[in-house]
Amino acid sequence: MGQDRTRLVDKVYDVRCPNCALELPAADRTNPEVRYGDRILVLKYLYLFQEPRRWDVVVFKSPDDPAYQQNFIKRLVGKPGESIMILDGDIYVGKGNDSGTYRIQSKPRYVQQDLWRNIYDNDHYPLGRVNRADPWRQPWGVADEHSGWSGLGTQRGQQRRVFAFDNMDGGSTIRFDPNANQTNAFTDYLVYDLEEVQRVGARYRANPVSDLKLEFFYRRKAGDGPLRLRMTKGGDAFITELTPGRAKLIHERGVTSTVIGEAAISDQRAAVKVELTNHDYQVSLRIDDQELIRTTAEQYQPDVKSMLAQHSAGRSGAMPTLQIAAQRQQSQISHLKLA
Repeated sequence: MGQDRTRLVDKVYDVRCPNCALELPAADRTNPEVRYGDRILVLKYLYLFQEPRRWDVVVFKSPDDPAYQQNFIKRLVGKPGESIMILDGDIYVGKGNDSGTYRIQSKPRYVQQDLWRNIYDNDHYPLGRVNRADPWRQPWGVADEHSGWSGLGTQRGQQRRVFAFDNMDGGSTIRFDPNANQTNAFTDYLVYDLEEVQRVGARYRANPVSDLKLEFFYRRKAGDGPLRLRMTKGGDAFITELTPGRAKLIHERGVTSTVIGEAAISDQRAAVKVELTNHDYQVSLRIDDQELIRTTAEQYQPDVKSMLAQHSAGRSGAMPTLQIAAQRQQSQISHLKLA
């Protein structure tokens, strides 16, 4: 009996929450973290052979610290001789107080991928009741009076995690509501131990964040109508249009509409992975992990002087908006994530 009991204790199973689908691998329990603090392996000799590059993660000590003991781990944004400005969360490099010389520094994909913070993941839509003081609700909802969408929290079981569209004659739009739940907000709000953060005796005000990444798997079952993704940042709107065999990226500003680029794609009868991002004033469309269209600095860039004036006046930037519209088709959207 003792031997059998030992075997039972040693046997470990993966755990999956039946409500939100969160998975806890067996290794997390059989190999628990030893909480002695972080251990980081540092390659000290790299910069003997090459100069530091922007966006490197570097470890250094402050030369002004008499003890010269404290290690700092930071991401490098500025190099010798540069003036750095942080505006609306982005990094600019220029010369002194001349705002006209500052240019935004866009992060390469491998860096940006490490910096995205998850806002919403529809794969973890709760299948059962959520017991909390402020009721949780699905942030995606129908934005018009037309019909066609299902799966927005109205179906049963796993169907709630798949958005389906079925309307061969018309179209309809769903919109993400960042105010549905506090953790889904398009702001720099982060969950810390303190419920409210006090700054100089005043309540902390969250700042809008308009750099977004939308990704999902899209399967077209029937129809030739377009699927359109619309993402805004300030006064700019970017629309991705997917039709059988074709993808298009459009830039709208005011009454002006410009096609950024077009590319051939599959007919989407088999599910394809779609990713639309806007970060550091670069918009990119990727299909099945291949970049098809990207804006250039000539097509899309920040108005630094206008943004500085807005900041000096104490005005916050406009909140971004995000929509998905389908027309004349039967299709499914699954594994939808927003960061």
